[in-house]
Amino acid sequence: MPIYRLFDMPRKGSDFALMNRQTRSENISYGISEVTHADLQGLIEAGNSYDGIEFPFTINELPSSLDELPTTLLYSANHMILGLLCIYDWSGIELYGLVHPTYRRSGIGHALLATAKEAAQQREFKHLLLGCYGSISAGTAFAGAQGATFEHADYHMELDVNRIQRPAIKHTELTLRLVEPAEIKHVASIAAQAFGEPEEEMCAWLTRDVLKPDRRIFFIELQRNPIGTIRIVEGARGQADITLFSLLQPYRRRGYGMQILLSSVDMLLSERCSHIALDVTTSNSHALALYQACGFQEIRRDSYYKLTL
Repeated sequence: MPIYRLFDMPRKGSDFALMNRQTRSENISYGISEVTHADLQGLIEAGNSYDGIEFPFTINELPSSLDELPTTLLYSANHMILGLLCIYDWSGIELYGLVHPTYRRSGIGHALLATAKEAAQQREFKHLLLGCYGSISAGTAFAGAQGATFEHADYHMELDVNRIQRPAIKHTELTLRLVEPAEIKHVASIAAQAFGEPEEEMCAWLTRDVLKPDRRIFFIELQRNPIGTIRIVEGARGQADITLFSLLQPYRRRGYGMQILLSSVDMLLSERCSHIALDVTTSNSHALALYQACGFQEIRRDSYYKLTL
């Protein structure tokens, strides 16, 4: 899941007073372009240095749409980009963002969030999901100040190939098959059952997602019968995320999950993906143990908050 990181930290001096007077919606624009890349990179590097946590996406991975979701909002003042907020429509509106450390507690985060609320309400969404990257205290405080309530927390895990534990038994009848766009309704049905999500929303999201060039969705099949799903999202610099990993209830705890996950890892390694990651809800102890056995280790804890509109 994406991360919402609009931290508001104390600020002193004339710049703070100036921004308090100038913070307004007309400072906000939609979409990014090559012209803004250098300023955005400077914003991200300033945040990385101040917060001590690396921003999770490169410039090229930020959504650039101008008139539809997903999109990026930019807050500009004093001829600088001082804040960004990315809005994703992933079976619901999810947000992540960043404000320049020098200009925090000047209303930039609130202005960006207000604009995101308007976009969500126009599309008749009933809530937003705000994530606190790394569960940093300032981020959780911002979510609380907006009236958002804690929804869940995830561990972000990354693969260490030296920690992989190979199972002794191999289920030869278990295979992966790439999903065709016409099969998305079946994928949505399986995933909705596995994750407890509304099937209609899951189907709408997956219908858009499957057409993107850096996405692959697979059926997990037992004797050619779909019993689960797994989704691969490819990023820059040899990165790949494993998501939507699910098995229907009758097929769990039989060793199928480990075999399929390791098959997916082996496929990505053969494609020269050097950085493979996934997320798991902190309360899901069984899945956490499975991922650890497959070589994944916890890197950070991300908290998510639900904001009702």
